Amino acid sequence: MSRVAPSIDDLLCEGCGYNLAGLPPDGACPECGRSVRSSAIDNGRHATPYEIDRNYRATLFRWIIAPTRSARGISVGTHPRENRFAWRTLILVACFAWPGVMLHLRFVFTSISPLWRIPDGLSGWLTFAGIGMLIPMLGGFLMSPGVGIRLIAWLTSLEGAYWGYRLPAARVRRVLCYLTSQFVPWAGLASCLIMLYMLLRTQGHLPDHPPHWYLYGLSAFVVIASVAIFATYVRAMGAIRYANQTQSPVES
Repeated sequence: MSRVAPSIDDLLCEGCGYNLAGLPPDGACPECGRSVRSSAIDNGRHATPYEIDRNYRATLFRWIIAPTRSARGISVGTHPRENRFAWRTLILVACFAWPGVMLHLRFVFTSISPLWRIPDGLSGWLTFAGIGMLIPMLGGFLMSPGVGIRLIAWLTSLEGAYWGYRLPAARVRRVLCYLTSQFVPWAGLASCLIMLYMLLRTQGHLPDHPPHWYLYGLSAFVVIASVAIFATYVRAMGAIRYANQTQSPVES
């Protein structure tokens, strides 16, 4: 049976989710003992550096290294720069993924399964380069704030409401915009591994290595990355399920 999620205006204890309505500001949560003030006024939630002074690199680094802590400390009021951060990060992910996708496609269609007749020389490389950039850019669009992130936020909000958690779609969408940073290291690592494999194969260090083992390894990498990103998403949602409404800075 589904539970009733708290209202967006309810004051919840950010430690355990207990409804603090009616308790004095200098009181404590009767469930876990956390002070009411630490869940209301001094809850430690604030805007991101990108929203305050457009510091993209600092924000990206924080959300890559400590995504759960960043989600626990982000204000839940929406801000127009969260969408810009997501778009900027998805473009960065596409650039990091491009070399790997290009080399992977060239290897698949020329060595493993030569289904297409790709011209040799510079024209062939340009063909793979173009397709290699098109695929991650398309993936970035499908994961953009207006498409993939919006859909995931809506589904997460429905799931949270069913279990009695307060996860408004706008809040989830805000955190997901910053969680796009999690794709950056995985995209870069995938491209590095693919380039390393191609280099070793070209120099003859893998003469008897069956090509399908490369596909198995790449598939395993994708599974590991997907599980890691999903686990980060789950922890981040847990960090905002008891978050109380705070104000975010107005864009200058």
